[in-house]
Amino acid sequence: MNGLYAALPGRPDFDTDKHKLGKLCPNAHDWMGTGQTLRSVNGSHCIECDRLRSESRRKVNKEAIRQKDKERYESNKNDPAWREARRQRQRVNVAKYRATHGRESRSKNGLPYRFCEDHGLPLVHASQIAEMHAAGLEPEAIRKSLALRESLLKSAGSAPSVARLVMEEQRRHWHENPEAKAAHDRWWKSHNWWLRYQINPELRLYTRQKSKRRKAQMRNSVAIQVSGQEISARFAKFDHRCAYCGAGGDLHIEHVVPISRGGGHAIGNIVPACESCNYSKRDHQPETWYRRQPFFSELRWRKICRALGWQRSSVGQLALL
Repeated sequence: MNGLYAALPGRPDFDTDKHKLGKLCPNAHDWMGTGQTLRSVNGSHCIECDRLRSESRRKVNKEAIRQKDKERYESNKNDPAWREARRQRQRVNVAKYRATHGRESRSKNGLPYRFCEDHGLPLVHASQIAEMHAAGLEPEAIRKSLALRESLLKSAGSAPSVARLVMEEQRRHWHENPEAKAAHDRWWKSHNWWLRYQINPELRLYTRQKSKRRKAQMRNSVAIQVSGQEISARFAKFDHRCAYCGAGGDLHIEHVVPISRGGGHAIGNIVPACESCNYSKRDHQPETWYRRQPFFSELRWRKICRALGWQRSSVGQLALL
């Protein structure tokens, strides 16, 4: 056997007092390509087969122990005394583990536990400290490096923002090119009203009511100029929702009594309405049309009458003020 082993240079050694090479086992466990199976000297058992049986047995035992622990937990989990004893055992085991292996790091930067606190390092620079610690620097060297960085930042001062740099460059360009500044002023004068129209909601409401007032004037009806603040206040009284169905979104200026039926353009005849209700109502009588709708609400109709200053005896008549 020693001669066989000597003919296999580079092969891992085995204990010749406990193992020997023999014929292949039924599972054909070939040892290191020799065509033979490594067996025990006493029992002539295949070492690989014994190892596989042991692993299988340990796996079965682990599954049985795990199932037994699970059944024990299910049967005792409602017992307060058992739960308290279990927590106490866990505390003892954790304390033993920490006493032997130390405490694991809780830092998201990978630093050891309480590294910054124990060495007097600022926590705000934990990421930079972690990089220097990973590079092998000692705490004193890390402290000196942080102090040097802080002094350099203080001496450098703060850099101007991008917006400030752009503004200064624009002013310099206008100072050197007065014709460009004049062209910009002309452009701003022509677009200033449009920009204010986009930003100011009261201005948009006032612009919309101008077209309504012009429509009333063309039909020889009462047309009173209404400010954007008045229309905005009327919309706010209905929580900026449609007075008929309660929907939100882009609201129209709705004349409760249609202009085609003698209604005037005045704050006493205006309520907010959604596009659907405004187009559906058209020139119908307000109460007749509203009571036919599936979303009719007596409470909303009374609120419309109160907002317009209508009495029960004057419903359907035009309120001008």
